Amino acid sequence: MSSLRRLVVVTAHLASAVATTGAHAGAKDESAAEWLAPKWFNEWHDGLAGKGLSFGATYIADNIGNVSGGTGRGAIHLGRFDFSVDADLEKLFGWTGGRFVANAFEIYGRGLTRNYVHNLATISEIEALPEARLYTAYFEQSFYNNALNIRVGQQAADVEFFDSETDDLFINGTFGCDAPWIIGQVRWDYDIDIGDRPLAGNFTPGAWQHFGQFDDQRFTAQGLSIADPSGTGIAAKLRGNFGIFAVVEQTLYRPPSVTEKGVSASLPGVTAFGRIAYSPPDRNLIDLYLDGGIGFVGFVPGRPLDRFGMAVAYMRISGADRNLDRDTQFFSGPPGPVRSNETLLELIYEAHMKPGWLLAPYFQYVFRPSGGIPNPTDPGGLSRIGDAAVFGLTSTLRY
Repeated sequence: MSSLRRLVVVTAHLASAVATTGAHAGAKDESAAEWLAPKWFNEWHDGLAGKGLSFGATYIADNIGNVSGGTGRGAIHLGRFDFSVDADLEKLFGWTGGRFVANAFEIYGRGLTRNYVHNLATISEIEALPEARLYTAYFEQSFYNNALNIRVGQQAADVEFFDSETDDLFINGTFGCDAPWIIGQVRWDYDIDIGDRPLAGNFTPGAWQHFGQFDDQRFTAQGLSIADPSGTGIAAKLRGNFGIFAVVEQTLYRPPSVTEKGVSASLPGVTAFGRIAYSPPDRNLIDLYLDGGIGFVGFVPGRPLDRFGMAVAYMRISGADRNLDRDTQFFSGPPGPVRSNETLLELIYEAHMKPGWLLAPYFQYVFRPSGGIPNPTDPGGLSRIGDAAVFGLTSTLRY
Protein backbone atom coordinates (compact mmCIF):
# COMPACT_ATOMS: atom_id res chain seq x y z
CA MET A 1 0.00 0.00 0.00
CA SER A 2 2.38 2.60 -1.25
CA SER A 3 0.23 5.59 -2.14
CA LEU A 4 1.30 9.17 -1.47
CA ARG A 5 -0.44 11.00 1.37
CA ARG A 6 -0.56 14.67 2.37
CA LEU A 7 -1.46 14.79 6.01
CA VAL A 8 -1.02 16.07 9.52
CA VAL A 9 -0.31 13.22 11.92
CA VAL A 10 -0.05 12.76 15.65
CA THR A 11 1.38 9.57 17.12
CA ALA A 12 1.63 8.51 20.73
CA HIS A 13 3.64 5.59 22.06
CA LEU A 14 2.42 4.33 25.43
CA ALA A 15 4.04 1.88 27.86
CA SER A 16 7.68 0.89 27.80
CA ALA A 17 9.15 1.34 24.34
CA VAL A 18 12.74 0.11 24.48
CA ALA A 19 15.40 1.03 21.94
CA THR A 20 17.62 -1.73 20.60
CA THR A 21 21.37 -1.60 20.43
CA GLY A 22 23.53 -2.42 17.44
CA ALA A 23 24.87 -5.73 18.71
CA HIS A 24 22.69 -7.60 16.23
CA ALA A 25 22.17 -4.92 13.57
CA GLY A 26 19.97 -6.31 10.83
CA ALA A 27 21.05 -6.77 7.24
CA LYS A 28 18.34 -4.38 6.04
CA ASP A 29 19.91 -1.58 8.11
CA GLU A 30 23.45 -1.99 6.79
CA SER A 31 25.17 0.31 4.32
CA ALA A 32 27.33 -0.64 1.35
CA ALA A 33 29.46 2.48 1.89
CA GLU A 34 32.62 0.62 2.92
CA TRP A 35 32.95 -1.33 -0.33
CA LEU A 36 30.86 0.80 -2.70
CA ALA A 37 32.24 4.34 -2.28
CA PRO A 38 35.76 5.78 -1.91
CA LYS A 39 37.06 6.52 1.57
CA TRP A 40 37.14 10.30 1.09
CA PHE A 41 33.45 10.33 0.13
CA ASN A 42 32.44 8.27 3.15
CA GLU A 43 34.42 10.55 5.46
CA TRP A 44 32.70 13.60 3.98
CA HIS A 45 29.29 11.90 4.33
CA ASP A 46 29.96 10.90 7.96
CA GLY A 47 31.21 14.39 8.78
CA LEU A 48 27.96 15.94 7.56
CA ALA A 49 25.96 13.36 9.51
CA GLY A 50 27.85 14.24 12.68
CA LYS A 51 26.79 17.85 12.20
CA GLY A 52 23.13 16.86 11.76
CA LEU A 53 22.72 16.48 7.98
CA SER A 54 22.40 12.89 6.74
CA PHE A 55 21.68 11.68 3.25
CA GLY A 56 21.33 8.23 1.74
CA ALA A 57 20.52 6.34 -1.44
CA THR A 58 18.93 2.95 -2.18
CA TYR A 59 18.59 1.06 -5.44
CA ILE A 60 16.01 -1.74 -5.76
CA ALA A 61 15.80 -3.95 -8.86
CA ASP A 62 12.99 -6.47 -9.29
CA ASN A 63 12.87 -9.26 -11.89
CA ILE A 64 9.50 -11.03 -11.96
CA GLY A 65 7.74 -13.59 -14.14
CA ASN A 66 4.15 -14.84 -14.25
CA VAL A 67 4.21 -18.53 -15.13
CA SER A 68 0.49 -19.31 -14.97
CA GLY A 69 -2.89 -17.61 -14.63
CA GLY A 70 -3.42 -13.88 -14.83
CA THR A 71 -4.14 -12.40 -18.23
CA GLY A 72 -0.92 -13.60 -19.82
CA ARG A 73 2.48 -15.13 -19.28
CA GLY A 74 5.55 -12.92 -19.29
CA ALA A 75 8.48 -11.46 -17.38
CA ILE A 76 9.49 -7.90 -16.54
CA HIS A 77 12.32 -5.89 -15.00
CA LEU A 78 11.68 -2.73 -13.01
CA GLY A 79 13.68 -0.64 -10.59
CA ARG A 80 13.67 2.32 -8.25
CA PHE A 81 16.34 4.79 -7.13
CA ASP A 82 15.66 6.38 -3.73
CA PHE A 83 17.36 9.52 -2.40
CA SER A 84 16.81 10.78 1.16
CA VAL A 85 17.80 13.71 3.38
CA ASP A 86 17.39 13.80 7.16
CA ALA A 87 18.18 17.07 8.95
CA ASP A 88 18.52 17.13 12.74
CA LEU A 89 17.56 20.74 13.45
CA GLU A 90 18.82 20.53 17.02
CA LYS A 91 22.37 19.77 15.86
CA LEU A 92 22.22 22.20 12.96
CA PHE A 93 20.51 25.20 14.56
CA GLY A 94 19.83 24.38 18.21
CA TRP A 95 16.10 23.77 17.60
CA THR A 96 15.22 21.24 20.31
CA GLY A 97 13.16 18.31 18.99
CA GLY A 98 13.04 19.64 15.44
CA ARG A 99 13.66 17.52 12.36
CA PHE A 100 13.14 17.77 8.60
CA VAL A 101 12.93 14.71 6.33
CA ALA A 102 12.63 14.48 2.55
CA ASN A 103 12.71 11.52 0.19
CA ALA A 104 12.43 11.34 -3.59
CA PHE A 105 12.66 8.46 -6.03
CA GLU A 106 12.89 7.63 -9.72
CA ILE A 107 10.96 4.60 -11.02
CA TYR A 108 11.57 2.83 -14.33
CA GLY A 109 10.30 -0.31 -16.05
CA ARG A 110 6.98 -2.10 -16.55
CA GLY A 111 4.88 -3.59 -13.79
CA LEU A 112 3.83 -7.24 -13.71
CA THR A 113 0.50 -6.42 -12.05
CA ARG A 114 -0.72 -3.96 -14.66
CA ASN A 115 0.61 -5.94 -17.64
CA TYR A 116 0.14 -9.64 -16.83
CA VAL A 117 -1.80 -10.28 -13.60
CA HIS A 118 -4.24 -7.34 -13.08
CA ASN A 119 -4.64 -7.93 -9.36
CA LEU A 120 -5.37 -5.44 -6.56
CA ALA A 121 -2.25 -5.94 -4.40
CA THR A 122 0.69 -5.09 -6.65
CA ILE A 123 3.15 -7.97 -6.98
CA SER A 124 6.12 -5.68 -6.30
CA GLU A 125 6.08 -2.89 -3.74
CA ILE A 126 8.04 -0.67 -6.15
CA GLU A 127 5.60 -1.02 -9.05
CA ALA A 128 4.24 2.32 -10.27
CA LEU A 129 4.15 4.38 -13.44
CA PRO A 130 7.70 5.37 -14.48
CA GLU A 131 8.48 8.88 -13.23
CA ALA A 132 10.30 10.89 -10.59
CA ARG A 133 8.35 11.58 -7.40
CA LEU A 134 8.67 13.44 -4.15
CA TYR A 135 7.69 10.70 -1.70
CA THR A 136 8.00 12.43 1.67
CA ALA A 137 8.74 15.97 2.80
CA TYR A 138 7.76 16.90 6.34
CA PHE A 139 8.75 18.80 9.46
CA GLU A 140 8.62 16.90 12.74
CA GLN A 141 8.50 18.30 16.26
CA SER A 142 8.92 15.89 19.17
CA PHE A 143 7.80 16.44 22.75
CA TYR A 144 8.21 14.67 26.10
CA ASN A 145 11.33 12.72 25.13
CA ASN A 146 9.79 11.50 21.85
CA ALA A 147 6.60 10.24 23.51
CA LEU A 148 4.60 12.62 21.28
CA ASN A 149 5.52 13.54 17.71
CA ILE A 150 3.73 15.94 15.36
CA ARG A 151 4.50 15.92 11.65
CA VAL A 152 3.33 18.43 9.07
CA GLY A 153 3.85 17.87 5.36
CA GLN A 154 3.69 14.99 2.92
CA GLN A 155 4.19 11.42 4.07
CA ALA A 156 3.22 7.93 2.97
CA ALA A 157 0.67 6.76 5.51
CA ASP A 158 1.93 3.17 5.54
CA VAL A 159 5.42 4.24 6.68
CA GLU A 160 4.30 5.02 10.23
CA PHE A 161 0.72 3.75 10.26
CA PHE A 162 -0.79 0.28 9.77
CA ASP A 163 2.76 -1.05 9.63
CA SER A 164 4.82 -3.70 11.38
CA GLU A 165 8.46 -4.74 11.59
CA THR A 166 7.96 -8.22 10.12
CA ASP A 167 5.95 -7.13 7.05
CA ASP A 168 9.03 -5.25 5.78
CA LEU A 169 10.50 -8.62 4.79
CA PHE A 170 7.91 -9.19 2.07
CA ILE A 171 7.79 -7.88 -1.51
CA ASN A 172 4.08 -7.59 -2.35
CA GLY A 173 2.82 -4.00 -2.19
CA THR A 174 -0.03 -4.85 0.18
CA PHE A 175 2.30 -5.61 3.05
CA GLY A 176 2.06 -0.67 4.17
CA CYS A 177 -5.06 11.75 -1.82
CA ASP A 178 -5.05 15.27 -2.55
CA ALA A 179 -7.92 16.29 -0.27
CA PRO A 180 -7.04 16.90 3.39
CA TRP A 181 -7.29 14.00 5.80
CA ILE A 182 -6.12 12.98 9.24
CA ILE A 183 -4.88 9.71 10.71
CA GLY A 184 -3.83 8.66 14.17
CA GLN A 185 -2.88 5.62 16.19
CA VAL A 186 -1.77 4.63 19.68
CA ARG A 187 0.70 1.82 20.39
CA TRP A 188 0.90 -0.28 23.55
CA ASP A 189 4.15 -2.20 24.12
CA TYR A 190 4.14 -5.24 26.38
CA ASP A 191 6.14 -8.35 27.30
CA ILE A 192 4.91 -11.91 27.61
CA ASP A 193 6.97 -13.87 30.12
CA ILE A 194 7.65 -17.43 28.99
CA GLY A 195 9.81 -19.03 31.65
CA ASP A 196 12.56 -16.56 32.43
CA ARG A 197 12.49 -15.11 28.91
CA PRO A 198 10.26 -12.03 28.25
CA LEU A 199 9.06 -11.86 24.63
CA ALA A 200 8.15 -8.39 23.38
CA GLY A 201 4.96 -7.52 21.54
CA ASN A 202 2.81 -4.52 20.73
CA PHE A 203 -0.79 -3.68 19.83
CA THR A 204 -1.61 -0.62 17.71
CA PRO A 205 -5.21 0.44 17.03
CA GLY A 206 -5.91 3.48 14.87
CA ALA A 207 -8.35 5.30 12.63
CA TRP A 208 -8.42 7.76 9.74
CA GLN A 209 -10.88 10.34 8.42
CA HIS A 210 -10.93 11.77 4.89
CA PHE A 211 -12.84 14.96 4.10
CA GLY A 212 -13.05 14.66 0.32
CA GLN A 213 -15.76 13.28 -1.98
CA PHE A 214 -16.08 9.61 -2.92
CA ASP A 215 -18.10 7.77 -5.55
CA ASP A 216 -20.96 5.58 -4.35
CA GLN A 217 -20.01 2.05 -5.33
CA ARG A 218 -23.52 1.08 -6.51
CA PHE A 219 -26.04 3.91 -6.84
CA THR A 220 -26.53 7.14 -8.77
CA ALA A 221 -27.70 10.38 -7.17
CA GLN A 222 -31.25 9.41 -8.22
CA GLY A 223 -31.04 6.16 -6.22
CA LEU A 224 -30.83 3.88 -9.27
CA SER A 225 -28.16 1.29 -9.86
CA ILE A 226 -25.21 2.57 -11.87
CA ALA A 227 -25.87 -0.39 -14.19
CA ASP A 228 -29.51 0.59 -14.78
CA PRO A 229 -29.81 1.84 -18.41
CA SER A 230 -32.72 4.11 -17.44
CA GLY A 231 -30.44 6.11 -15.13
CA THR A 232 -27.50 8.40 -15.68
CA GLY A 233 -24.89 5.75 -14.98
CA ILE A 234 -22.97 8.34 -12.96
CA ALA A 235 -22.15 7.41 -9.37
CA ALA A 236 -23.56 9.55 -6.58
CA LYS A 237 -21.02 11.62 -4.65
CA LEU A 238 -20.63 10.82 -0.97
CA ARG A 239 -19.04 13.24 1.45
CA GLY A 240 -16.17 11.95 3.56
CA ASN A 241 -14.73 8.55 4.31
CA PHE A 242 -13.21 6.80 7.30
CA GLY A 243 -11.51 3.61 8.38
CA ILE A 244 -10.45 1.78 11.51
CA PHE A 245 -7.49 -0.56 11.79
CA ALA A 246 -5.33 -2.50 14.21
CA VAL A 247 -1.88 -4.09 14.14
CA VAL A 248 -0.44 -6.70 16.48
CA GLU A 249 3.20 -7.81 16.52
CA GLN A 250 4.66 -10.55 18.67
CA THR A 251 8.10 -12.02 19.23
CA LEU A 252 7.74 -15.80 19.31
CA TYR A 253 11.35 -16.80 19.97
CA ARG A 254 14.75 -15.25 20.73
CA PRO A 255 17.94 -17.25 21.25
CA PRO A 256 19.71 -16.68 24.60
CA SER A 257 22.51 -14.76 22.83
CA VAL A 258 20.11 -11.90 21.98
CA THR A 259 19.82 -9.44 24.86
CA GLU A 260 18.02 -6.66 22.96
CA LYS A 261 14.32 -6.19 23.55
CA GLY A 262 11.65 -5.29 21.01
CA VAL A 263 9.95 -6.95 18.05
CA SER A 264 12.60 -6.14 15.47
CA ALA A 265 12.45 -8.58 12.57
CA SER A 266 16.19 -8.10 12.01
CA LEU A 267 17.24 -9.72 15.29
CA PRO A 268 17.81 -13.50 15.39
CA GLY A 269 14.62 -15.31 16.28
CA VAL A 270 11.00 -15.57 15.14
CA THR A 271 8.47 -12.73 14.90
CA ALA A 272 4.89 -12.59 13.64
CA PHE A 273 2.35 -9.90 12.76
CA GLY A 274 -1.34 -9.55 12.01
CA ARG A 275 -3.35 -6.59 10.68
CA ILE A 276 -7.03 -5.82 10.14
CA ALA A 277 -8.77 -2.81 8.58
CA TYR A 278 -12.38 -1.87 7.85
CA SER A 279 -13.99 0.93 5.79
CA PRO A 280 -17.61 1.64 4.79
CA PRO A 281 -18.74 -0.62 1.91
CA ASP A 282 -20.82 2.02 0.12
CA ARG A 283 -17.75 4.10 -0.84
CA ASN A 284 -14.82 1.66 -0.82
CA LEU A 285 -13.96 -1.17 -3.20
CA ILE A 286 -12.41 -3.15 -0.32
CA ASP A 287 -14.32 -2.94 2.94
CA LEU A 288 -12.39 -5.59 4.93
CA TYR A 289 -8.66 -6.25 4.81
CA LEU A 290 -6.75 -8.92 6.75
CA ASP A 291 -3.12 -10.03 6.59
CA GLY A 292 -0.52 -11.76 8.68
CA GLY A 293 2.84 -13.41 8.47
CA ILE A 294 5.84 -14.89 10.21
CA GLY A 295 9.56 -14.20 9.79
CA PHE A 296 12.68 -16.16 10.77
CA VAL A 297 16.20 -14.79 11.23
CA GLY A 298 19.44 -16.68 11.94
CA PHE A 299 18.20 -20.22 11.25
CA VAL A 300 20.47 -21.02 8.28
CA PRO A 301 23.87 -22.45 9.32
CA GLY A 302 26.72 -20.11 8.43
CA ARG A 303 24.34 -17.29 7.38
CA PRO A 304 23.28 -15.48 10.59
CA LEU A 305 21.78 -12.46 8.81
CA ASP A 306 19.63 -14.28 6.27
CA ARG A 307 15.85 -14.09 6.73
CA PHE A 308 12.91 -16.04 5.37
CA GLY A 309 9.18 -15.93 5.91
CA MET A 310 5.62 -16.50 4.78
CA ALA A 311 2.67 -14.09 4.66
CA VAL A 312 -0.95 -14.15 3.50
CA ALA A 313 -3.42 -11.34 2.75
CA TYR A 314 -7.18 -11.22 2.20
CA MET A 315 -9.07 -8.33 0.55
CA ARG A 316 -12.87 -8.55 0.56
CA ILE A 317 -14.75 -6.79 -2.22
CA SER A 318 -17.44 -4.63 -0.61
CA GLY A 319 -21.08 -5.71 -0.69
CA ALA A 320 -21.98 -2.66 -2.77
CA ASP A 321 -19.54 -3.66 -5.52
CA ARG A 322 -20.66 -7.29 -5.44
CA ASN A 323 -24.26 -6.15 -5.82
CA LEU A 324 -23.28 -3.87 -8.69
CA ASP A 325 -21.88 -6.93 -10.48
CA ARG A 326 -25.25 -8.64 -10.02
CA ASP A 327 -27.05 -5.51 -11.24
CA THR A 328 -24.86 -5.48 -14.34
CA GLN A 329 -25.77 -9.09 -15.07
CA PHE A 330 -29.48 -8.34 -14.58
CA PHE A 331 -29.55 -5.32 -16.88
CA SER A 332 -26.93 -6.25 -19.46
CA GLY A 333 -27.39 -9.91 -20.28
CA PRO A 334 -25.30 -13.07 -19.86
CA PRO A 335 -24.06 -13.93 -16.38
CA GLY A 336 -20.42 -13.25 -15.64
CA PRO A 337 -18.20 -13.48 -12.60
CA VAL A 338 -19.28 -11.73 -9.41
CA ARG A 339 -16.29 -10.39 -7.51
CA SER A 340 -15.73 -11.78 -4.01
CA ASN A 341 -12.18 -11.35 -2.71
CA GLU A 342 -8.53 -11.41 -3.63
CA THR A 343 -6.24 -13.58 -1.52
CA LEU A 344 -2.50 -13.97 -1.88
CA LEU A 345 0.35 -16.01 -0.45
CA GLU A 346 4.01 -15.00 -0.43
CA LEU A 347 7.12 -17.04 0.41
CA ILE A 348 10.50 -15.28 0.50
CA TYR A 349 14.15 -15.89 1.34
CA GLU A 350 16.35 -12.82 1.83
CA ALA A 351 20.07 -13.51 1.48
CA HIS A 352 22.70 -11.16 2.91
CA MET A 353 25.33 -11.04 0.14
CA LYS A 354 27.60 -8.41 1.69
CA PRO A 355 27.07 -5.27 3.81
CA GLY A 356 24.35 -3.16 2.18
CA TRP A 357 23.44 -5.72 -0.51
CA LEU A 358 20.47 -8.10 -0.21
CA LEU A 359 19.24 -10.64 -2.75
CA ALA A 360 15.74 -12.08 -2.27
CA PRO A 361 14.11 -14.82 -4.37
CA TYR A 362 10.37 -15.13 -3.74
CA PHE A 363 7.16 -16.82 -4.82
CA GLN A 364 3.64 -15.38 -4.81
CA TYR A 365 0.32 -17.01 -5.60
CA VAL A 366 -2.69 -14.76 -6.25
CA PHE A 367 -6.16 -16.26 -5.85
CA ARG A 368 -8.94 -14.48 -7.82
CA PRO A 369 -6.99 -11.44 -9.12
CA SER A 370 -8.98 -8.23 -8.55
CA GLY A 371 -11.58 -10.24 -6.70
CA GLY A 372 -12.48 -12.35 -9.74
CA ILE A 373 -13.14 -9.82 -12.51
CA PRO A 374 -13.93 -11.03 -16.06
CA ASN A 375 -10.86 -11.96 -18.04
CA PRO A 376 -10.33 -9.26 -20.72
CA THR A 377 -8.91 -11.96 -23.05
CA ASP A 378 -12.23 -13.87 -22.95
CA PRO A 379 -14.46 -12.45 -25.75
CA GLY A 380 -17.59 -13.62 -23.98
CA GLY A 381 -16.61 -12.16 -20.62
CA LEU A 382 -17.85 -15.28 -18.82
CA SER A 383 -14.61 -16.47 -17.21
CA ARG A 384 -12.63 -14.67 -14.53
CA ILE A 385 -8.90 -13.97 -14.58
CA GLY A 386 -7.10 -17.16 -13.58
CA ASP A 387 -5.16 -17.55 -10.34
CA ALA A 388 -1.58 -16.40 -10.91
CA ALA A 389 1.72 -18.01 -9.88
CA VAL A 390 4.63 -15.58 -9.80
CA PHE A 391 8.37 -16.02 -9.25
CA GLY A 392 10.70 -13.09 -8.59
CA LEU A 393 14.19 -12.02 -7.60
CA THR A 394 14.76 -8.67 -5.87
CA SER A 395 18.16 -7.02 -5.38
CA THR A 396 18.55 -4.15 -2.90
CA LEU A 397 21.66 -1.97 -2.63
CA ARG A 398 21.75 0.62 0.16
CA TYR A 399 24.21 3.42 0.89
